[in-house]
Amino acid sequence: MLNPALAITAAKETGAFNAGPVRIAVVGLGYWGPNLLRVLGDNLDAEVRWICDLDTERLAKYRRRHPDARVTTRFDRVLADPAVDAVIIATPVHTHYDLAAEALRAGKHVFVEKPLALTREDLRTVLAAYEASPHVLMVGFNRRFSPIVGQLKAFVAGEHPLVASYEVNAGAVPAGHWQYDSIEGGGRWMGEGGHFVDLLQYLIGADPAQVFARATAPAGEPGASFVVSIGFHDGSVGTILYADGADQGAWRERVNLFGRGMTCSLEDFKRGTLARGGRLRRVRLAEAERGYAEELAAWIRAVRGDAPSPVEMSAYAANTACCLAAVDSARTGMPLAVETLVHGTGNIDNGRDRA
Repeated sequence: MLNPALAITAAKETGAFNAGPVRIAVVGLGYWGPNLLRVLGDNLDAEVRWICDLDTERLAKYRRRHPDARVTTRFDRVLADPAVDAVIIATPVHTHYDLAAEALRAGKHVFVEKPLALTREDLRTVLAAYEASPHVLMVGFNRRFSPIVGQLKAFVAGEHPLVASYEVNAGAVPAGHWQYDSIEGGGRWMGEGGHFVDLLQYLIGADPAQVFARATAPAGEPGASFVVSIGFHDGSVGTILYADGADQGAWRERVNLFGRGMTCSLEDFKRGTLARGGRLRRVRLAEAERGYAEELAAWIRAVRGDAPSPVEMSAYAANTACCLAAVDSARTGMPLAVETLVHGTGNIDNGRDRA
């Protein structure tokens, strides 16, 4: 069992920040790093100081696009630079926890792409590094920062308990894709499932307490679709249907929330329906907005000390523990408790709902 007495605060006291933009190193230029670089380019409070990747051809490509940034294949060079304030980690998923922990120990703020860890032992490692550090750590769960999600959050504020359903049409990837690799990708559920758990955590305002899951194939295998039922600490319940291999022609993600005298729904982060007291309101955006720019802006504000970290570490810990428990539940056929890793798990409408 993980130590439930591991106390980690909701917000880090970072103190005064030097004038000027936050000086950032981007580590990893494979699947998602280039998108993060693009978003950073639109943020006036950020300066890309280093770009790090093991592939020298990628480095040459992005050096041309970011001529003021230094490039390297060595992560230790990035951490040794005292002018680096913060590190963005977008490397293969099995390296996330280790690089995040190393950066925290080196005195850097960290934004790490999901998932935070693939095993409980790896999660212990990064939590211990965070506990010993005064710096900010955020995980790349962008959906809670979507502007249209903010409208749903305001609509259901104060309603407990809620009933939620989240349908994820994950589409198809080739059988040999890296997402199916148990080490590099962790399997599609472990690689992506945290996104959907996190959005329910945010909308409900509480963390997972129990989980029961069924899967069509063992986790990590092609075609492993999951149905995950979650009980939350406030009494809310939610189900995530994660379908691997379906056609995405109609839609990709749909969320429904039900409470006393109200219901609301969201489709693909551009269409929403809010209903209460017999009155119906529809929200529609020109295109999907999934919160990528907003999440990095929130992280940069926290790094600068202008705002607290918008998500508690207890929420990240509960999220990872829930995803791991779902895999174990699907394997054993048993409902499982979600391990309490840090104090604060289960709080309703706490600091992480400021985003």
